[in-house]
Parts: sequence; structure tokens; C-alpha cells
Amino acid sequence: MLSLLRNGNAVFEDDFQVELPGVIVYTDLDGRKILVVQNRCELAVEAVRMGCNVDEVTRLLEWREFEMFVSNVFESFGYDVKHDYRFKHRGVRRQVDVLAIQGRRAFSVDCKHWSKTHSLGVYIQKQVERSVLLGEFLSDKEVYPLMVTLGSNGFVDGVPIVASYALRDFLLNLDQYVDMLRVLR
Repeated sequence: MLSLLRNGNAVFEDDFQVELPGVIVYTDLDGRKILVVQNRCELAVEAVRMGCNVDEVTRLLEWREFEMFVSNVFESFGYDVKHDYRFKHRGVRRQVDVLAIQGRRAFSVDCKHWSKTHSLGVYIQKQVERSVLLGEFLSDKEVYPLMVTLGSNGFVDGVPIVASYALRDFLLNLDQYVDMLRVLR
């Protein structure tokens, strides 16, 4: 499955019976099954569902696919998700990679498809600034800035930095983290 995600297609000599989301199966003139990936994000989600390592899978994605993958994780937890959310408030236009809303709680998610840590503080500050405006714009919500990366976990100024492989666990155990989260009202 990782090879299919990495290469975008695969050829099978034997009969291939499995249906994979985001994959189209063709039969060539020699009777071989040719699998062609149409939607890498759908295939990535299925790969993780089937037990592939989340870290390996997300590293194979392009940055936009990574954002869609993160959106899908939030959707699987019942959040109403808006991808590439753009808004204008106080004459300022802003964009949030993923806006995930459940009840009064709204996560303003910045997705970074890299694992470097040396400049996280700058990106966290920009995310907080966007989230402050978003909190004013969505005045009936509690907005929580969040950064999802490929490899870092921790908190900076109350903003969680969650590696893609830990996002599901973070959402499952959110009640344990709520008191540590920066909330913007």
C-alpha cells in the first residue's frame, strides 16, 4: 500500500480483488491489473485504517494532501471541518488551513508538512494572531490555535504542537489537555 501511495500506480500479475478508496483498477491487454491512484489522500486514510504507520504515510503526502489528511482526522471525530478557510475581519483577510468546529469549540489548525523545530515560535505567533482574529469573527466559539506537524509534539505559549501520528490520540484524550490549551474567546 505504501508503494502504491509513493509511486502512484502498481501492476499486479495476479487477480486483485480489494477495493481501495481513491484507486481505480484497470485490466491491460495482457490481463494484468493496473492500479492507478486518483486520490492520494483517500488512499492515505485507508492505508492508516488498514494499519500502516501514520508517520510513514503522512511523510509521503504533499502539503495540501497533508492538510486534507488532518481534516479527515477531525471529521472522523465528528467535527464540522472547513479546509482552507478564508475570512475577513476588521479589514484584514486571513486563511486557516483547517477550521474544525464541534459545539462551542473551534480548532484553528495550521498544518506544517515538515518536522523542523528551530522556527516554530515564529509560526506559532502567526497562528495565534490569525486565531485571535478568527475568535473575534466567530464570537460564539472558543477558538483553540493548534499546529500539526510531521514530527514535533509539545506546547508553546499554550498552543499545542501535535505530530500527525499523535493527532488521533490528542483528540481522543482532549479532556486531559484542555486546561493546558490557549483559548481565545
